[in-house]
Amino acid sequence: VEFLLQRLGVEVDRTELQKLIRDQSSRNAAENIEGPAEKDLFTFEMFMAVAYQVLSSKTSSIEDSSESVLSKLRWMLPSLPLNPDSKFKQTWDLLCLLLLVYCSFYVPFNLAFDTAPPAGTYRITDILDIVINTIFMIDIALTFLTAYYDTQGFLVKDLRTIAETYCRGWLLPDIAGSFPFDTVIAAAVRAHNEGQSVDLSAMKAVRMLKL
Repeated sequence: VEFLLQRLGVEVDRTELQKLIRDQSSRNAAENIEGPAEKDLFTFEMFMAVAYQVLSSKTSSIEDSSESVLSKLRWMLPSLPLNPDSKFKQTWDLLCLLLLVYCSFYVPFNLAFDTAPPAGTYRITDILDIVINTIFMIDIALTFLTAYYDTQGFLVKDLRTIAETYCRGWLLPDIAGSFPFDTVIAAAVRAHNEGQSVDLSAMKAVRMLKL
C-alpha cells in the first residue's frame, strides 16, 4: 500500500498509514463487507478507501496551510489602495525622508571629495547606495498603490486614476532620482572595456531630484 501511494506521488507517514489500514479493516469487518479470508491481504476497494483518506487529509492540511498563510499576509499587508494616513505609509514616508536627508549631505560631499574605487571593489557607501536605490524604487511602486487627496480634499482611491495622476506628475523625476544610472552605466562601460573603471559620481547629483 505504501509503495502504491508513493507511485501516485503521495508521501505518507508509515505509522499513520498503518493506523488508517487498521481502521479501514475494522470498519469493513463491522459493516460485514465481504473480503478475503487472509488477514494480511488488502483488497483494491480497501486500498482506494485508504488512498482517499490520505489524499483528503493532505488536501485539508494544504488548504489549512494556505489559509494560514493568506491570513498572515492579510494581517501584514494593508488593503489596497494604501491609505496615505495609515501607520504603515507614514512609517515608510519617514524612512524615505531620513534617507533623503542623508542623501542631501552625502551627495555633495561625494561630488566634492570622494574618488572612484578601483574596478571590482565595493565600499560600504556603495552597498548603502544600492540599498537606498532599492528603497526608492519600491517607493515608486508604492506610490502607484497609494491613495491621494485631490485639490478639493477628497481621497482618491481609484487605482487607475492614481496611476494616471502619478504618471502625469512626479513619476519621471522620481525615476531620475531613484534609478542608479551611474551604477548601470559604469557596469556597462567596465564590461565593454574589459574591467576599465569609470568615474560617474557626478551623476549622483540627479538623486537630488528626489528632494
